[in-house]
Amino acid sequence: MKEIWKDIPGFEGYYQASSLGRIKSVKRSVERRNNHKNGIWVYKSKIIKPRLSTWGYYQVSLYTEHGRNQPFVHRIIAFTFIENPRNKPQVNHKNGIKTDNRIENLEWCTHSENNKHAYDAGLKKGITKRKYKLSDENVLYIRKNKNITGKELAKKFNVSESAISNIRLRKAKKYIY
Repeated sequence: MKEIWKDIPGFEGYYQASSLGRIKSVKRSVERRNNHKNGIWVYKSKIIKPRLSTWGYYQVSLYTEHGRNQPFVHRIIAFTFIENPRNKPQVNHKNGIKTDNRIENLEWCTHSENNKHAYDAGLKKGITKRKYKLSDENVLYIRKNKNITGKELAKKFNVSESAISNIRLRKAKKYIY
């Protein structure tokens, strides 16, 4: 697929997004006036190296005269290239790879659609109505053994610590994949 560059909405003349999921600054000249360095500054066009956020998504810093923004790259690509007629608030990675920001891998979705995709693709553990991961005996074992930490039980049963906590607090009966 050929790489297509478009101005990022709200950052026209500053930054562009690529159909392959890359971000670049646009060559521009800016008049600067401050105490030390007055004059015209020329910024070269260059690909911006994204950093990995604590959630596993690529993120970049974008600067304008209004300050700095630090959006996620997948959201930039979606806002720039993908129509959102139903005004869905989230962006889903179809293949489940959080760093694959090509437009064919992204789609607008609701929170519930995003979670359903994550569960169906095996990317997220939690509650569902399909296959149960913990038996009734496992749930009773978790509730009876309060001397074992939630972290140890979560590792033993391959569920999240919050799942263990919910079982102990009787907020949920069974947990799944």
